[in-house]
Amino acid sequence: MDDRYRAEVEGYKNEIDNNYKKAMKIVYYLLDKGQLSMEDNKELYMDYSDRDVQYSVEQIAESFEVMIRRFNHVVYLLPYEENQVIGMKMNDLRNIAGSKNTNVTAYLSMYLITLMLQVFYSGVGERLKTRDFASEKEIVDYASERLEKAASKREVEIEEEVSGYNVVSIKEHWMSLREDDEDRRARNSKYGYVRSVVSFLEKQGLFIKYTSDNIRPTRKLTDLMGHYFLDQKRKETIERLFSEKSIFTED
Repeated sequence: MDDRYRAEVEGYKNEIDNNYKKAMKIVYYLLDKGQLSMEDNKELYMDYSDRDVQYSVEQIAESFEVMIRRFNHVVYLLPYEENQVIGMKMNDLRNIAGSKNTNVTAYLSMYLITLMLQVFYSGVGERLKTRDFASEKEIVDYASERLEKAASKREVEIEEEVSGYNVVSIKEHWMSLREDDEDRRARNSKYGYVRSVVSFLEKQGLFIKYTSDNIRPTRKLTDLMGHYFLDQKRKETIERLFSEKSIFTED
């Protein structure tokens, strides 16, 4: 091997090593922060714009069982559903609110999250987001109304199998909760449950408190809803849950 060829190989190897080091810094930053923009860290964001660095990022992300994508000039880290380390677990959902650590509390939390997404993102295309904020009272009243009508449907058992929700159990647990406590601190109330779900979503960077009683989705959630979460399969699932024939809506 002549010196010129050796120098080219060495230079290529150094470039690969350098790209990999940049990629590792990007992945670790995203694991810690969840997102990366020019305002967050200009150097890392510019590194990610390099195609070779992006390729290294994708290789590392795959081994970590996560997906890294850029939407609207922001880079996001998204755990695969089967990711047991970073992804959301059933136990996380059970412990969001209340003192009962059961599957019904997990399903109620999932139902409230799904309902909140429907409240804010019932449009299509560029008008996917239909409102900027909603009050906790709206969410509480909406959940009570939906679950009451859903559980009273004649074909509720068949619909439960289709939707994957035990609607009657969810409704009974929800209705067993008191409305609220005087100091608004209790978790075992309807308002307390909603506040706990909102707090959980705040920690994920998906919602923020607009005022003491109002919530609004973050830019991160809007980006992910438009570019990732609402792919055709997920959109069909949510539309089915809230269609006229669904157990979650009135006759």
